[in-house]
Amino acid sequence: MFGATTVAQTPWTLDACIKYAFDNNIVLKQQQLQTEGSKVALTQSKLSVLPNLNAGAGVNYNYGRIYNPYVSALNDNNTKYASFNVSSSITLFNGLQTWNTIKQNEFNLMAILYSNEKTKNDLMLNIATAYLQILFAQEMLQNTKSQIQVTQEQEKRTEKLVDAGSMPRGSLLQIQSQLATEELNVINADNNLKTATLVLVQLLELKDAANFKIVYPVINEPDQSNLSATVDQIFQEAQKLPQVKSAEFQVKSADKGLSIAKGRRSPSLSFTAVLSTVYSPDQQKPSALPYPDWLPVLIGNTQNTKEAVYSLPQPTFSYSNYVFGQQFSDNINKSFSFNLSIPIFNKWTTNTAISNAKGNLQNQKYVYQQTQNQLYKDIQQAYNDALAALAKYNGTKKALTSQEEAFKYVQQKFDLGLVNTIDYNTEKTKLSATQSDLLQAKYEFVFKCNVLNLYRGLPIKL
Repeated sequence: MFGATTVAQTPWTLDACIKYAFDNNIVLKQQQLQTEGSKVALTQSKLSVLPNLNAGAGVNYNYGRIYNPYVSALNDNNTKYASFNVSSSITLFNGLQTWNTIKQNEFNLMAILYSNEKTKNDLMLNIATAYLQILFAQEMLQNTKSQIQVTQEQEKRTEKLVDAGSMPRGSLLQIQSQLATEELNVINADNNLKTATLVLVQLLELKDAANFKIVYPVINEPDQSNLSATVDQIFQEAQKLPQVKSAEFQVKSADKGLSIAKGRRSPSLSFTAVLSTVYSPDQQKPSALPYPDWLPVLIGNTQNTKEAVYSLPQPTFSYSNYVFGQQFSDNINKSFSFNLSIPIFNKWTTNTAISNAKGNLQNQKYVYQQTQNQLYKDIQQAYNDALAALAKYNGTKKALTSQEEAFKYVQQKFDLGLVNTIDYNTEKTKLSATQSDLLQAKYEFVFKCNVLNLYRGLPIKL
């Protein structure tokens, strides 16, 4: 409630409007989310150069006749065992696809950041336009009110002349008709002011349009020095504009995209390390019993050489339970491998990707050139519009001086009854139209100068 009251009571400056829009505009907030997503993509691409690390475990059950490695025999018993492993792998080379992806994501992030700045500039220019429209509507309202005051005073004088018999009553009726028309003009001017205010309120996405007020700065008269730079000079300064930079980084991103596609033709080399072990409740730990304490036994002689053949005592084994911890340690297996993959034929997908990447790169170059061409046209148009507005202002200013003198002369003759009401109203209408033209040229010049300043990287000021 306090915030709403503050908005309603505190007049808004142009800087305050721009700052509020930057903080609350939904489009800017959406673009900020896109920026965060691009940062995440860049971070992920950088982390992809690191090795991975995975752990796994599994339990296996076998039913039916099967070779049991833990008892070294075929049997019909059910067997079961558990396996555990830790593995890690890293890509040593993949045609520089990983590094090119990192650079591409860096360029994508820069393009998005500059695109955000372009949106801010557009929003700032729209707010400045709406702000100037309010100032113009306010001055128009003041002018129409001034005109109606003049007509009201003239009505009083005419009424006295009519009562004195110095002027026909038709002149009073014509003055009153002119007064009614000017009262309608005041209503229309006030409505135009409310409409202009509503446009700015909606740009700021505020709710209370009725209590919204702005600060009315003093708008200086158009000055030729604001157009000291030429179109080409402004165009060179405009190369720092965000739309130009964004298009430039999009070209760089597309170029890295082509490098990534070409990298798919290169062999890839990776390294893998695995540490594993198994455990089975069927496995038992054997231990040999000591030899019997007697000598070998003669069992005969060979047929040819008649050499004596003795029988040695056979060792016997006992089996004990193989506990999990000792079995886990004894069954550890370590393996390391280098894996080389050479692409030979992949159904033309690599060539298709390269062709698409080349087309995207060329398209981004066209977009960049189109951005430059459109920028030059916009600067050229704004510059010509500013010159036209300045010429119109200077010419209208001279015309207004003459029109004011002419109206003053007609008014004096009208007061003496030497000019009829129609001629008087005609001159007054001409004066009002000239004043409107002067205001329009003035604000048109201020707006176009601010557009040119924006192209030059200068702040908007009134």
